[in-house]
Amino acid sequence: MGRALTADERFALLEQLTLRLSVGNKLNLLVWDGTYLYAHSNYAGTLHYCHPTPDSVLLSTRPLDSVAPGEWQPLPFLRLVVYRDGQEVYTGIPLSQEYFDPEENFEYKELDYANL
Repeated sequence: MGRALTADERFALLEQLTLRLSVGNKLNLLVWDGTYLYAHSNYAGTLHYCHPTPDSVLLSTRPLDSVAPGEWQPLPFLRLVVYRDGQEVYTGIPLSQEYFDPEENFEYKELDYANL
């Protein structure tokens, strides 16, 4: 039977998996392995965090001002962030797989400037 992974080995493994999973995909990721909470977002503005107490972290797709008014910040973008007991213990390398909505998801508003 193999040995348990070190913290650095866990972080590197999750970083590699995140990079692979994010290619062409919108990926907000929250994974807890019993010790560490891993978080990642490759879609701008879709994952936020706050620390309501020194030993906790909350993550949400939108700031929840009813829970922690004015304390929410965007999660570091395109990076794996790892927490233990509410404290950030690792922020990964920049990953380059930003997700953009396909053009068919955009709404175009036509403006008629001919009558100006």
